[in-house]
Formats: sequence, structure tokens, C-alpha cells
Amino acid sequence: MIISVDREADFIDVLNSLPYGKKLLFGKLRGNHVQPSYEIRFMGTAGGGQFGMAEINFLNQRGSGIYTRDAEEVFIRAVDIERRGGDEWYLVDDVEHTLHTSY
Repeated sequence: MIISVDREADFIDVLNSLPYGKKLLFGKLRGNHVQPSYEIRFMGTAGGGQFGMAEINFLNQRGSGIYTRDAEEVFIRAVDIERRGGDEWYLVDDVEHTLHTSY
């Protein structure tokens, strides 16, 4: 499923209902797979749930992330990310990724 920041309310609804086991990837679709450059996922923590955002490099390794409980902050960062390139946000299963992982 492709998600866009063009419709703020819809994007924030997706963020607020982001189920465990799903995440948003920003990347290019290659065949049936997404080559990600960023990810957003919802994580349960001892202090409650929070969003994690991280850049993913060309070897499919996650860089250091930003963590917040504020969906508006995540949306603003997502707008900045989407404006940098021609990629799109995809809602995918949240599996631990490696160089050979396909989404």
C-alpha cells in the first residue's frame, strides 16, 4: 500500500493506527520489492509506545534513529524526507532486514 504526505490527515491516521508487525518504508519499488532509504515503525517500550525513524543505507543497514511519541513530528519529518526524492512511502510487514531481505 502506497502512502503519501500529500494528505496529512490520512498519513497521520496511518501513523496512529500503525499496527505492531507493520512499518512504513520510503524507497523505490523494484519489481515486487521495496529498496528502502528510510523507515518509520511503532515500537512498544517500557514507557509506552513510540515511533522510531531511521535512515537505511545502500547495504540495507539501519542507521541511528530518532524516537518520538508525537505523530505530528513524524509527519513533518516524513514531509522533509518525501520532498528530497522521487521515492514513495509503502506500508509493509515489519521484519528484521538484512542485505537480502525483500519487502
